[in-house]
Amino acid sequence: MPAKQGVKRKANGSQAAGVNVKPDLQAPDRNTWTGWVEMESDPAFFNVMLKDAGVRGVKVQELYSLESDMLAILPRPVHALIFLFKYRAQDEVTNGATTCPGNVWFANQIPDFACATVALINIVNNIPGIELGPELSDFRRSTLQMEHMARGDAIDKFDFVRRIHNSFASETEILNAEMHIRNKLLRPRQDVYKTNTADDRDDDDDQAGFHFIAYMPIDGHVWRMDGLDYYPQDLGAYGTDSAGGTGEWLDIAQSSLAVRMAQYQDVDSFNLMAVVHDSAMQDRLALVQNVIAIRAIDVALDAVVEDWREMDEATISKEVLTGPSDELEISSQDIIIAEVEHRWRESITNAADDLFKLLQLRQRIIELQGPLRAAVRDAVSAERRDQEEARHARHDYGSFVREWLGALAAEGLLSGLLEE
Repeated sequence: MPAKQGVKRKANGSQAAGVNVKPDLQAPDRNTWTGWVEMESDPAFFNVMLKDAGVRGVKVQELYSLESDMLAILPRPVHALIFLFKYRAQDEVTNGATTCPGNVWFANQIPDFACATVALINIVNNIPGIELGPELSDFRRSTLQMEHMARGDAIDKFDFVRRIHNSFASETEILNAEMHIRNKLLRPRQDVYKTNTADDRDDDDDQAGFHFIAYMPIDGHVWRMDGLDYYPQDLGAYGTDSAGGTGEWLDIAQSSLAVRMAQYQDVDSFNLMAVVHDSAMQDRLALVQNVIAIRAIDVALDAVVEDWREMDEATISKEVLTGPSDELEISSQDIIIAEVEHRWRESITNAADDLFKLLQLRQRIIELQGPLRAAVRDAVSAERRDQEEARHARHDYGSFVREWLGALAAEGLLSGLLEE
């Protein structure tokens, strides 16, 4: 639908766009289905979506408040905030923007219920230096010269991201979306033009769905990016060289969001997530480089004293990693293709045939490994938790329940259970 036409995210999760309506409403194949379903506001799902899309270097985590002490503990840099709010009829207002500058990649939301994916794509396409993966990189290049509405159409036709988005949808949710579109197409045309009464607006608010928008810094300015706004909104410069600028973009976003959140008395009417730097790749690489540095020193020590491992100075704890690790997801291939850091290679060369210098260098590198192991272990555990949560969400229990009820009915047991 065109930006700013109609109501955002209506009907409590039953909308979808671009669906070929079937009279019998048979559940379509989610891999070829052209609609979109509502996305739950769960950081685990967003992280799995990003990983499946090939994005590396960022992660999503829940933000429980906009208090300064809560913002201060977020991993840095903070790339964006995602605000989920319950849309109300009075929220349908223009943001006053009249253009989209060339340095801001922005796409409108064309299909209903694609706002989660649109928000994520608008965010990652404006973060410099992150790894997008081949599909998203090609998509960004191919849409770079497009207008914002055309980019929205391109997202709607982007099967790769739509399949990821809909992978969390149950068969029931897809069927509800199909039925909504069918009812929407069959609705008498005159209903569109009828005058809304106060009761109508109250009903709309009761049925209002949720909508995702993004706040992020781009080239010294804070931008509010709502796919249903025609243009992104510049909230102002945050640099210390600008009037009132503090150098922290979150200060501007915090003020803007505080005004919006104050409009909701019910805390369940909104949710906040932060897109932050994910150091997992760097930590993992640093750990692998630490391991191969230890191995390189061991080779140098072998050339000096054959039985050096019998010395007290060579004793290490079982926790020290000197090879592949299934627990930390470090493979033999990771170790083979990695290179010793220049600083350690130079130190090993300078130690030459000096046994005690090599042992001291080895101990120094081993001491540096502890924090790296802990960081990688935490990252692996977090990713496994996200994947497990996503696995449960992606499993469609509806078909099992239907088969189970069918089996009970076939055995003549269902009616008795219903009577009880």
